[in-house]
Amino acid sequence: MPDQALSQHPFAADLAEDDLMKLSACVIGRSEWDRGETVLTRGSVADACHLIVDGTIAIEIRPPGQTPSTLQTLHGGDLLGWSWLIEPHRWTFDARASSVSSAITLDAELLRRTIDNDSGFGLVIMRRVARSMVSRLE
Repeated sequence: MPDQALSQHPFAADLAEDDLMKLSACVIGRSEWDRGETVLTRGSVADACHLIVDGTIAIEIRPPGQTPSTLQTLHGGDLLGWSWLIEPHRWTFDARASSVSSAITLDAELLRRTIDNDSGFGLVIMRRVARSMVSRLE
């Protein structure tokens, strides 16, 4: 049975029951960060997909010798990170919690494998990731 928080998250909203069960099987737990805590580090292995539940996460870029600049701020209901999906599976930006934050964390390798093995599920997930990308780029 899928976690209620997962089934209520906008990324998973209105998924068919079978797809929700597949996504639920990829959940490895809940992540929590204190204000100012590093969530992702550019260049490190992108081994998780985070569905933000509460709080705010700043996506940052750190030019050499300068202080970090916030490119975008994500909130509860947003998908954090796409690098887990695209080789070489390394984070391309830093992310830091701007407030106490939490997320449903999915095992990226298992999610990729599930996407690869089930083209119908893969199409559904890819459309949702693409929708997140388009929304962010706007």
